[in-house]
Amino acid sequence: MNFNYLFSDANKNNVSCFLLIQDIVGILIVLLGLKLSILYFLCIIRQGKKSKNIICLMGSVMLILSGINLVFFYEGLRTWAISIVLVIIGFLLGKLAYKKLY
Repeated sequence: MNFNYLFSDANKNNVSCFLLIQDIVGILIVLLGLKLSILYFLCIIRQGKKSKNIICLMGSVMLILSGINLVFFYEGLRTWAISIVLVIIGFLLGKLAYKKLY
């Protein structure tokens, strides 16, 4: 595939490389969030309802919301900023759970 076609003016199908990148990144973030959610949900089932596992589950849900935001909304920098803030919140929740409560 000629990737210069995505950046050129000859692109008649209105396929934007930036939207393609945004969709790929969003899908990868959703898959990562789903994987982490399943792992923390299994930890909750095995170890009981410990607060650190519940907080980490909330952080992984933030990752899922961030990826969904990237996949479904195309509003430019605002979408990326919201997704980055959600990823940072999820990361901080994970750090809080394992540093303070462990």
